[in-house]
Amino acid sequence: MQQLTSHSHSFTVAILLALMLTFVSCRDSVSDDLPREIDRWVAMWNSYDLNMVNELFLNSDQLTYFSSEKEGVITGFDEVVSHHEGFDFVPGGRSAQSRLWLEEVLITGSRENKVVTAIWFFSRPNGEVQQGPVTIVYTPVDGRYRILHMNFANYPMLDLPEIEDGYQARALTGNLIPTPEASPRVLEDISSAIDDLESDRENVSFHVWAGRHLGYAGRHREAIELYSDALLQFPANAELFRHRGHRFISIREFSRAIYDFEMGVLLTEGQPDITEPDGRPNPLNIPLTTLQGNIWYHLGLAHYLQGDYRNCIEAYTRRAELAQHDDNLVSLTHWIYMSHRLLGEEEQAAAALGRISSDMTIIENHDYHRLCLFYKGELSEEDLLEGTPGDAVLYGVANWHYYNGNRERATELLNRLIAEGSPFSFGYIAAERRLSVM
Repeated sequence: MQQLTSHSHSFTVAILLALMLTFVSCRDSVSDDLPREIDRWVAMWNSYDLNMVNELFLNSDQLTYFSSEKEGVITGFDEVVSHHEGFDFVPGGRSAQSRLWLEEVLITGSRENKVVTAIWFFSRPNGEVQQGPVTIVYTPVDGRYRILHMNFANYPMLDLPEIEDGYQARALTGNLIPTPEASPRVLEDISSAIDDLESDRENVSFHVWAGRHLGYAGRHREAIELYSDALLQFPANAELFRHRGHRFISIREFSRAIYDFEMGVLLTEGQPDITEPDGRPNPLNIPLTTLQGNIWYHLGLAHYLQGDYRNCIEAYTRRAELAQHDDNLVSLTHWIYMSHRLLGEEEQAAAALGRISSDMTIIENHDYHRLCLFYKGELSEEDLLEGTPGDAVLYGVANWHYYNGNRERATELLNRLIAEGSPFSFGYIAAERRLSVM
């Protein structure tokens, strides 16, 4: 009996050892697959394949995700999928001129979960390279690692991409955009504004206006440099962030623009809003916008130009809370409507047009008003394109054809806009964005 017990004990120990070796072997096999899973995640971002999002992330409400482009935590698998759809991820993927890669990859963690830390780099067609730290937590599921948590962050981008003399930016389609020739009156305005600034550098308004006049002349890089210097002197001034962010949009530096507008949001939170004076007054000489309204408006635009339509809608919804004029309503509705359509949300897009009517009091934004009426079916394409349509109209109609499936007509109108339009208008920049992803 004693001998039998001894043999049984030996047999039990052998079984336990075999099971432990099998367990360790399985764990090691899963661990060996982790570098491949990391490579697949990088490939996902370089192909914009929504199917890979489904394969790589844990399909659970426990999944959490912090984006470098959005405040707050994204919770649950469905919301993470929706977040990627906002960046134009599609089933099967699409061609893209941008590229993501990782450096300084480090894998740590326990037997159960693995933690990957790295520095991510994202190169855009205009030469901008965004970068920052990323942390990815993987958990084993059915013999494979799935992403349980992800946290992106941005490093501040201090130096602008170098560009040849005489140019302001590289378009999203790759060509260089020259500095426009300024009229004598515009040059006189710049000279006067600089004189005011030199006479009293403690007056932040003089910094703001000097930069604005440089922007009107298309000298956006000089304006950015001026605002950056001013922020060293006035680091908590929301106006400087608001106007520098606008100039960043002009030179296609959207991530930097988003940072500036988010700083503007933080600095004005809980503060009374103030009317923003116009640099080029409308015929009635009635300023139609406010500081906080413009911060939210341009934040929404920057998100839109990055293809982040969810955050675009959120920002313009906040802008709507501050709208005081019909001009404000038609401009923000235009971007909200297009964002919903690009997300495939036709009911929400139609609902966004609910406050639009033909008898609105419009002082400046006639093109946005007419586009909204076009979206409602109250104006025809021929009505809009009659005469010499502006950049906003050409883009709005082209985009309408794009999300309604007529890519040929969309491309025709987008190319017309690029040939005839102003390279620093919002419609023109949006047309570049659309052409770069088609």
